[in-house]
Amino acid sequence: MAGSCGDVDCQALTREAGDALDKVIRASESPCTQDSDCSLVGHSSTCHDFCSRAVLASSLDAIAETRAAINADQCHQFSSGGCRLEAPPCAPPGAVVCRDGRCSDSY
Repeated sequence: MAGSCGDVDCQALTREAGDALDKVIRASESPCTQDSDCSLVGHSSTCHDFCSRAVLASSLDAIAETRAAINADQCHQFSSGGCRLEAPPCAPPGAVVCRDGRCSDSY
């Protein structure tokens, strides 16, 4: 995980970035009615990297806009502060499905 570098709290910036994108992703998981309603999206920015998530395909633009705002704010501070991104190991994603009205990936 990212550490601290000088006056910049790298871990806090990574956490803030992840939380901001997670909020939009969670709101974008439902309601779906069929598998084709869903798509896989990277839960990442230039200062955080979590494993991919299944979301409504119709929400991809909103997620991209949120990611751009995160990159301009938290991630700008992150890189300016000399922080280094460490990506977690993630299992390869499975098929994206609509299960019980929510997009999810099946492993």
